[in-house]
Amino acid sequence: MTIKRRLYGMAGIALIFVASVSLSGYWGISSVQKTTTQVAAIGIAIRNHIEAGMYKEMTREDIDAMCMKKGQDQQDAIANWATHSKLLVDRDSAARAATSDPALKATLDGEGKLVEEYQNAGDSLSKDLVSDPPAAVAQAGHTVELFTALQQEFQDSGDQLEAGAKQAELSAGKKGSRATRITFAICGLSLLLLMAGSFTLVRTISQSLNRLTLMIRDIAQGEGDVTKRLIIAGAFANDELGEVSCLFNIFMDKLQELLRGVVGHTFVLG
Repeated sequence: MTIKRRLYGMAGIALIFVASVSLSGYWGISSVQKTTTQVAAIGIAIRNHIEAGMYKEMTREDIDAMCMKKGQDQQDAIANWATHSKLLVDRDSAARAATSDPALKATLDGEGKLVEEYQNAGDSLSKDLVSDPPAAVAQAGHTVELFTALQQEFQDSGDQLEAGAKQAELSAGKKGSRATRITFAICGLSLLLLMAGSFTLVRTISQSLNRLTLMIRDIAQGEGDVTKRLIIAGAFANDELGEVSCLFNIFMDKLQELLRGVVGHTFVLG
């Protein structure tokens, strides 16, 4: 393997390590971003769910006002019911839309059906109070029963949303820590291997250069013995230093032939 190939190989390995670090970093950022998005989504769902609970309590007061009051006050209570029940449905729908967890979504879907049933019962009650007061008595009892069931449903789903938020937050922390450890591990391993590879490469080239320098110095500082040749073997037998050694030996062969010709010509003339 030539020195050039070794250097290219070292550069290629360095690029592989850089790509590995980049990929692990990208994976870590993507994982944290995903879990952070889940935490944010559950936070939005909790906020909408809390607001829905507030409007739910308002509708209970509206039902009492519709049944207890008369005349304009009753009409105002009916109007308030229509507004608050609509906001209840909207906020509950927003909570479901913000949730991506299948278990939480299934719970909120069941709650949503109960909310719609409660809204329909309240709308029927408001109409019966105006057009058929005797029928409104039974409808009022049914509406209150639905409110009680909805109260429990909101409590259960609220607890599940809170647990989901804590779990998502915990998962985000774990993924972030794991991504950090993996990234540092790859960086440390890359640095260690690159340092070891660089040291080995530099040491090999340095030893070959020192050996070649010593042989050339021995020839140059000798007594003009043109029969000496560089030994092409060992670590640099097939690399650029070996090629230089071969060319040097060829040059010495030609120089030796030239000197022989000069000596022979001088002997003839003499």
